[in-house]
Amino acid sequence: MDKSSLIYVLISMQFFTSCQNNDDSTLTAIELQNEPPLSFELTSVQDQAVNVELTPTLTWQSAKNPNGSDVTYDLYLDTHVNPSTLAEENLNETSYELAQNLFHLTPYYWKVIATDREGRTSQTTISNFTTRYYQFPEEPAIAATPFNARSGHRIAIFDEKLWLSGGWNSGQRYNDVWYSMDGIAWENATTTAAFSERSGHTSVVYDEKLWIIGGSENGIDGLRDVWYSSDGSTWDSATLNANFSRRSGHSSVVFDNKIWVIGGFDNGSVKKSDVWYSSNGVNWTRALASAPFSARSSHQSVVYDNKIWVIGGVVGNTRKSDVWYSSNGTDWVEATDAADFPARNAFQSIVFDNKIWVIGGFNGSQSFSDVWYSENGIDWVASQNTSAIGNRSGHEVHVFKNALWLIGGSVSGEGLQNDVWKME
Repeated sequence: MDKSSLIYVLISMQFFTSCQNNDDSTLTAIELQNEPPLSFELTSVQDQAVNVELTPTLTWQSAKNPNGSDVTYDLYLDTHVNPSTLAEENLNETSYELAQNLFHLTPYYWKVIATDREGRTSQTTISNFTTRYYQFPEEPAIAATPFNARSGHRIAIFDEKLWLSGGWNSGQRYNDVWYSMDGIAWENATTTAAFSERSGHTSVVYDEKLWIIGGSENGIDGLRDVWYSSDGSTWDSATLNANFSRRSGHSSVVFDNKIWVIGGFDNGSVKKSDVWYSSNGVNWTRALASAPFSARSSHQSVVYDNKIWVIGGVVGNTRKSDVWYSSNGTDWVEATDAADFPARNAFQSIVFDNKIWVIGGFNGSQSFSDVWYSENGIDWVASQNTSAIGNRSGHEVHVFKNALWLIGGSVSGEGLQNDVWKME
């Protein structure tokens, strides 16, 4: 073979080899592109983790083939062993931070499904975790608000703000009104509202208005007036002499599209077990002259599970821990005559996270810093150690922006407070 022929053969062999290699590469790429998403696993939150934050960031491995098509992820999360609730879809990243708080002390299950452009899928195994306890921080959200330290004040949520009214300090009662959009920064709506200085009143939101009912003013243990406001600054009298007798230390709720007034005391010693309601704040109807629960004051009432609940308070000279409920305000059933928490008055009760809560209070000789909750009004569970808030009574607690806010009151050994605590 002459030299030119040899060169031709070598070039031909190189060309053939090159084409063969290119063909293999092309085939390999095509095969890879035709593969479904790779198998992948969840990485965080770890399986069976406990005490998990309420808005965790969930992460997982990539399911994308190195030479394959794009992959998107669907995240499923709920309280079922095989989660079917789509929390977020068409995610491009391998992590997602939850925007809404999960429930406390709740087991959750989650999985992720990867889908490529051809609709083929790959799924992780299912993992579970349990969210953390409710907790107060070691420090208050704000140690001293612009308003004076006080007890016997009232808090309501109106117009997406926290509203504080009245209260007392060293025998001086107030008729100022304050509001906050975040629980931290407080503004004064009025230093002298049209209603008289008072404490031991109630405050509710009804018919797109903020309402104040009864209480005690300087020198008078029990009022029977009802006031309302559309802006928190300007107050009008619905009535100065409601059908119910003068009272303070009563409870009020909004239920069945009516305002309800329950129990309380008149003239400092005569306690009541009557139940009243009104659909306009002016005309009041007596549902019961004497409910089955004992006459009491400084108790608490909430609306939960489509029922009105009455909890604890002072009966005669004795503190109680009984719990009663009614589905119509007239017929009352005793859930328990002695709940697991110690008997008390001047405590706070609120509905939060599908539970009834009892926080702090006074038993006649000492105050409490404990927190209890129940899903049925019968069985009560003690929450975490809340000693940071101090043994406290005469405070206010309300649900605001998916958290519990505790404001003011009297702390054993430290006196009256104007601090704010946030529990979430």
